[in-house]
Amino acid sequence: PNVAMLYAHPNLSPKLLSKMSDYDGIVIVGMGLGHVSTNPFNDPKVQGLGKEIKELIQSGVSVVMSPQAIYGRICMRVYTTGRMLIDEGVIGDGADWTPEAAYTKLCWVLSQTKEPKKVEKMMMENIAGEISEISAIETIED
Repeated sequence: PNVAMLYAHPNLSPKLLSKMSDYDGIVIVGMGLGHVSTNPFNDPKVQGLGKEIKELIQSGVSVVMSPQAIYGRICMRVYTTGRMLIDEGVIGDGADWTPEAAYTKLCWVLSQTKEPKKVEKMMMENIAGEISEISAIETIED
């Protein structure tokens, strides 16, 4: 399938995202808990990507979130930005897959189906250990 991977960073251009409508799917390697700027409060000084992400998803492009950290779990429910992404249909809340695993899995899933609900269900199902059941808590001993 025709899948792209895009690393999120401050000042990521909305124009870049709007030009990705020819892809079947996009993995966004998000910041923090799995975020990109969505400009939830309509600040005129902020370039939000919410509109472009919504348009991509509405046009049939599957959008998946991945963390930038090697060890980390996406939790888009913590901040307004992430909740907006979930509401728009971004897949990945709760996953701890690596960007490469999310990309490979999205390629495989889109070769099976392009139906949005099925894509989401298959992406969030642990198939080969790419999504951990729980995150281990490590403590530092003196």
